[in-house]
Amino acid sequence: MAGRKRAGGLAAVLMAGALIASSPLAALADQPTPAPSSTVSTDTSGASARELAARIVALQRTAEEKGKVAEQAGEKANAAKAASDAAAQELTAATQAADDAAAHAAETRARASAVAAQLARTNFGTLPLDLMLNGRSAEGILGGLSTSSQLSVQSQLLFDQAKAQQIEAERLRGVADAAATDASAAADAAATAWTAAKKEAATAKTAVDAALAEQAGLLAQSGDDPAVCASVGSAPVAACLPSAGAGPKGASVGAKVVRYATAQIGKPYVFAAAGPDAYDCSGLTLAAYASAGVAIGTHSATNQYVTAKARHDLVPLADAKPGDLLFYTDGGGDMYHVTIYAGNGLMLEAPYPGATVRAAPVRTGDLVAQAAHFG
Repeated sequence: MAGRKRAGGLAAVLMAGALIASSPLAALADQPTPAPSSTVSTDTSGASARELAARIVALQRTAEEKGKVAEQAGEKANAAKAASDAAAQELTAATQAADDAAAHAAETRARASAVAAQLARTNFGTLPLDLMLNGRSAEGILGGLSTSSQLSVQSQLLFDQAKAQQIEAERLRGVADAAATDASAAADAAATAWTAAKKEAATAKTAVDAALAEQAGLLAQSGDDPAVCASVGSAPVAACLPSAGAGPKGASVGAKVVRYATAQIGKPYVFAAAGPDAYDCSGLTLAAYASAGVAIGTHSATNQYVTAKARHDLVPLADAKPGDLLFYTDGGGDMYHVTIYAGNGLMLEAPYPGATVRAAPVRTGDLVAQAAHFG
């Protein structure tokens, strides 16, 4: 693809075709919408192509929303599983403590019983003999009995304390057991919700894939002109991706990032994965920039945005170049998604569970007004 045109700014590309109808990025460019390329067939530039592009946009919005829900459900499921595991560990510890307390109480009780029996044999069993043979006074014998009685009382106190500790340990085990049961139920419910959300996301993705396959047939007849890609909605096919530039030694950071991400197309989305066989959204961006020798923060879309802001690397969308990062937020302050701008109105992304790394049209819903230019 070295001979193809190099992509320009994001806003200028999105001025073309069907994307512009719903894109707030239109205000970022002053140029009129470019005329369709002469290589575009009548069918491709006609109403059927525009209708297909509009249908794809609608399907992708649905798929993205379903994917967003699935990703959030996955995070909740992981958190619930971690909480359940922690509660199970606490139950194990509480059970061991209760068992130890029960064993200690039993041992203390046995010792107390042995002391009492020994005292009874020693004091009361020899009492008549002491009086007759040893001439011990009644006061002396009573004093000895008093000392023995105190030992017996102390033994009983130790047993009572051990028994109280056993009762408390059993109570704590009951609390831990209830907490573990609740946490396990919550984890199961979260996992069930995640499974359902992934199923809905997969169904939505299937609908998108079918429409994109139809669109790919149109693109196969239209060539690789950037305006053509934009006018039909920018299907995720290699023909619509811009040139990655020169070889690795002469390529810019952005070109290296795009080249790396493009090579990952088709690999599965896996939550918290950062390659080489699977990715989530921020894992793909992290690995792509690492391939260019650039650190962009941690494995988090929010952190990558914050890092760019702290480094003063945020630029207006109108100035975005291939390789820059695009962020999505629902307005809560955190970024729920990050992608790589690829040029020609396309972005490279690991979208959601059940999907694969792909090139897709830049979506404007929830799109943050600045891109991150780390190059």
